[in-house]
Amino acid sequence: ANQDVTLENLAVGLSPDELTDVSSIVRFESISPHINVINLRYDFWLLPFLNLYALGGYVDSKSDIKLALPFAAEFTSNGKGPSVGWGVAVAGGLGPLFVSSNYNMVWTYLPQLESPALAQVFDIRLGHTFQFRKYPQSNLSIMLGAQYQKLSPESKGQVDLSTLTGMTPEKKEEASGQLDDWYYDLPESQQDRLSDFHGAMSGWLSNEEGTILHYSFNKKLYYPWSATAGLNYQINKRYILMVMYTFLGSRDQLVVSLNYRFGFKGKNVLAGTTL
Repeated sequence: ANQDVTLENLAVGLSPDELTDVSSIVRFESISPHINVINLRYDFWLLPFLNLYALGGYVDSKSDIKLALPFAAEFTSNGKGPSVGWGVAVAGGLGPLFVSSNYNMVWTYLPQLESPALAQVFDIRLGHTFQFRKYPQSNLSIMLGAQYQKLSPESKGQVDLSTLTGMTPEKKEEASGQLDDWYYDLPESQQDRLSDFHGAMSGWLSNEEGTILHYSFNKKLYYPWSATAGLNYQINKRYILMVMYTFLGSRDQLVVSLNYRFGFKGKNVLAGTTL
């Protein structure tokens, strides 16, 4: 996945208890996370129209950051960690079409964050299934729909500035000059307030030992709604291959999944029940 986010109320400091609000002076041209996720999902149909599932996976993210103020810079931040979650899906027929809706919550644990990042996803799909006469256990479904994603707004954590990559020594030297020009043009009262921020960034740009910078900010997607399109191929009664693509809005996401369906021997307690 690739998605653009906005940051608000950014505060930084050398101590988590003494953060300085720098949202009025720091400007980002863009922040674009690129995310690769491997998920394992266990689900079961509680009712013919109701599906429950649990998720577990691993996230590998890389964020390309373009800073505009107080100096121009482009660098990359990396994050890796496990994720867990749960979800529910409902489905039903509508004439020759089917309708399905899905909601899930996933918590991702990254070493930079004090608490796990929560993402909530809701989607609704409308589709049609094509049967194969010669292969009654196989079918192909085409789906179109919409997806809504919500991120937990508040993020707190820390970053070792020495781990930020992508700037050459020449670019760092140029940025260091821009930073000093900006800082020493500030009124003395603002210089006192921003001295920790200036010192941390200056140390990183001067290729000195890494500085731990603590931060907090609020984040959200530019556009939480996106369009979806996909194919679901029922190979046989056991295997399903699905491809879903999310586009428009502020997200591009490709999901490919291979599903194996197994069952437990037992009695269907609702067999013969009519409503």
